[in-house]
Amino acid sequence: MIGLFFDLLALLIVARILLFFIGYNYGAFYEFVFTYSEKILKPIRNVLPKSKVDWSPFVALILLDTFAKLMNPLVFFIVNGAYERIPLLLYSVFISMLSSVAVIFIIIFIVKLVNDWVKGQNYALTIILDSMTEPLIVRVKTKLQFSFRRYAVWLILALLFATEAFIQYELERINY
Repeated sequence: MIGLFFDLLALLIVARILLFFIGYNYGAFYEFVFTYSEKILKPIRNVLPKSKVDWSPFVALILLDTFAKLMNPLVFFIVNGAYERIPLLLYSVFISMLSSVAVIFIIIFIVKLVNDWVKGQNYALTIILDSMTEPLIVRVKTKLQFSFRRYAVWLILALLFATEAFIQYELERINY
């Protein structure tokens, strides 16, 4: 039941993201999604440093996923007195949170590649993607030889996939 609650909150955040990208900003459904998602996003936005990009939906999704994976087993361990299992649970949830971060960045970079491939026909999306990815791309490009700089996005994506594969291996190892 606790997991379902966090899943519904995450669905609310995803609906808000989708409504933003399709430009739908009126009506009862929009008001419902905006009102209740803002109650989650505003406190996160107040804590995050100012940026061109509103990272609060991504942070909220990661936190909701983390809480969903943590609460059921934590309550079970506490009720049954299995306190010795809590540190491994916390480590497992932390590794899972890192996996969520990696997956979000993989999605962002894949969308950037597709957007670049179609020549950025959605101007607002192009601006958002560039402001999200450019700081990392610039850092990677400075480490590459000139002739390889055009592959910076692909290199970052490959490193993100490798990181996600390692994280999944670690999760399988600690979960037996």
